[in-house]
Amino acid sequence: MAIGGLSFKAEYLGGHALFPKKMKCTLVVGPAGIAIPEMGLSLPYERVSKVQVITQKEVSALRFALLGVIGLLWKKKKKMLLISYTDDTGLTHDMLFGLKKVDEAAGLIYQQVAAAKRGVSPQPQAMGSGLGPGLMSGSGF
Repeated sequence: MAIGGLSFKAEYLGGHALFPKKMKCTLVVGPAGIAIPEMGLSLPYERVSKVQVITQKEVSALRFALLGVIGLLWKKKKKMLLISYTDDTGLTHDMLFGLKKVDEAAGLIYQQVAAAKRGVSPQPQAMGSGLGPGLMSGSGF
């Protein structure tokens, strides 16, 4: 069953053991969670423990551990989206994504996670003045 949501074109940078390589992907912010179709992942909002915009400087200790040599090549001022979630097995994954509208995506995802944890039915909505480039309507899960 496909339910509408908002999608962000992104680049997965690492942080999940099943997906060790960078790849282009789409983050679909739906009513029940975040879908990443290219990975076949659905992250229910209730299992998301952290949504944060970070820079390379802030993850200098983590970047090598998460991404190896690739982590050393990032520009220090580049913003990334960190989403931490716990999967069905109880393992926690700290996934990093690069995207143009990182602040907008982080704000929207945070609102959805907060609403889900309060027991409120979250509804995807664009933040700021509109959808803008890099954000388009799509279908979630």
